[in-house]
Amino acid sequence: MSSCLLPVSLRAKLIASVVLFVVAMLIVAGVSYSDLETMRGKLRVLQGVNELNERILEARRYEKNFLLYHLRADLSEADAFLSEARAKLAALERETGGLKVASSLSELSAAAKAYADRLHEVGSLSALGQPLPEGLLVDLREQGKAMLDSTLEIVVFEQARVEELLGTLRLQLVASVGAALILWPLAVFVMFRNYLGILGLVCQATDRVSQGRFEHMDVPAGGSEIAEVIEAFNRMTGELELRQEQLLQSRKLASIGTLAAGIAHQLNNPLNNISTSCQIAQEELGSGDRELLARMLHNVELEAMRARDIVKGLLEFSRSREFALKLTRLSPVVERVVALASSQVPPSVRIVREVPEDLSLEFDAQRMQEVLLNLILNAVEAIGGRPGTITLAAGEDAEAGEAVISVADDGPGIPRDIQGQVFDPFFSTKTGAGPSGTGLGLAIVYGIVQKHRGRIEVESEPGQGTRFVIRLPMPESRDA
Repeated sequence: MSSCLLPVSLRAKLIASVVLFVVAMLIVAGVSYSDLETMRGKLRVLQGVNELNERILEARRYEKNFLLYHLRADLSEADAFLSEARAKLAALERETGGLKVASSLSELSAAAKAYADRLHEVGSLSALGQPLPEGLLVDLREQGKAMLDSTLEIVVFEQARVEELLGTLRLQLVASVGAALILWPLAVFVMFRNYLGILGLVCQATDRVSQGRFEHMDVPAGGSEIAEVIEAFNRMTGELELRQEQLLQSRKLASIGTLAAGIAHQLNNPLNNISTSCQIAQEELGSGDRELLARMLHNVELEAMRARDIVKGLLEFSRSREFALKLTRLSPVVERVVALASSQVPPSVRIVREVPEDLSLEFDAQRMQEVLLNLILNAVEAIGGRPGTITLAAGEDAEAGEAVISVADDGPGIPRDIQGQVFDPFFSTKTGAGPSGTGLGLAIVYGIVQKHRGRIEVESEPGQGTRFVIRLPMPESRDA
């Protein structure tokens, strides 16, 4: 009699345990979804503040142009960008009413109004042909700086909140995996101690889940209790796989927040250099030193391109922009990249090209050019001021059906313990406030290579240089 009742008891326990597990997973999913929605709102705020910051920077740029050249058109442009910034700020205040960030936005709004008032005072005095008081100009610059500082504070605050939410999601994932790996196998063992062989298979499958391999088990025919256990286990692995995908997406969103936090500081450096070069050029106008003026204008051009590349890098990392794959010869692209990089390569560094003339691949030429340029400039920085060689090579791995593109340097190399981090956004072994220390370049390279259905790896030994290897699928057609 008892042997007949045992399966019924096991079935009831199985049903109860599965129900509890599903409820727990739904609770975790609900909490995770709520946190993701909150994070999405924070990222919208970060995006809005970034757009606001761009308009403020434009207003300040035209303000500096006006102070340098006294053109009314520059003052009008500054006022127009400031008006756009204030309109964007008002929209952000409406969207974030009742949130903690609202007070910071109010402070930024007050700073923007004060800056607008000073700008209008400057315009009024200029229109009357009166000299501009130094105190008014100092106040104008201080109010402009206060606006930029306020945007940075908001970005830092929102980024910290995003990191907090990411930590919560990570904890939820760990808790759900821990429950699956500890409580669930234990309960199954107690209920099915007569089925140790099956439980052994379940434990092996659980080990595979812990290694990130979400493989389903084969369900035996007959609709037995064991079949129900295996079906529940398969449902569990599906839920865990979904949680893992959500966590990866959360990490990407947090990385975008980190990029937004650093963009204000990055753009400030080239803008300061442009301003300094313009001031020097203005001071030397009377001397007629055309060589110095040409050098200053060249500096302005280089710094403007640098600022453009910073913004372009942010867009490349944060947006899924359309790009066109086209069968293209690699050699001309390499030549263009070397030409672009030549001004940044010191005479002591030699660039060696080993690219077959007839090698054609399917890629977006502009983005591949950006990849190679980033890698070359990264190699230049790695070599430093020492004599060295950068080797840009390409070839075909016929066995794997892939093209192999590599950029190698004979610099000091990368320590093994950090090689797995070199493609992380804003991770850098360099120091200083310049762009060489931001850690954006390799993160952008990684994203572009992935868009091309390829992969990139780093090979390095301390003291023996570094080699970045890109592998791309070979095209079916070889006609360029």
